[in-house]
Amino acid sequence: IELGGYLINLVHDPKYVNYNVDFNLTGHVHSLWKFKRFFNGHKTVDAINVGVDVWSFRPVTIEKILKGWNKWKKNYKLIGDKYETQEQNKENTK
Repeated sequence: IELGGYLINLVHDPKYVNYNVDFNLTGHVHSLWKFKRFFNGHKTVDAINVGVDVWSFRPVTIEKILKGWNKWKKNYKLIGDKYETQEQNKENTK
């Protein structure tokens, strides 16, 4: 779908993300993660978990989803030999 200038793929299981869109909205993973970057060779794409268990069991607007995703992307960087958020890096170095 196209929404707000973004090309978005809706997919139940994130192992089937589409690398030819701006991002994927997915479920299936429950509370494992809210945002995740997928790699396939030189291609990357982000997926956003829209399951209720990561959004306080309440409906969420696309605006709130995009705000969270944009904040996450700003904190996402290469650490060592992998990409992770600064929060993940803090957890991994404890």
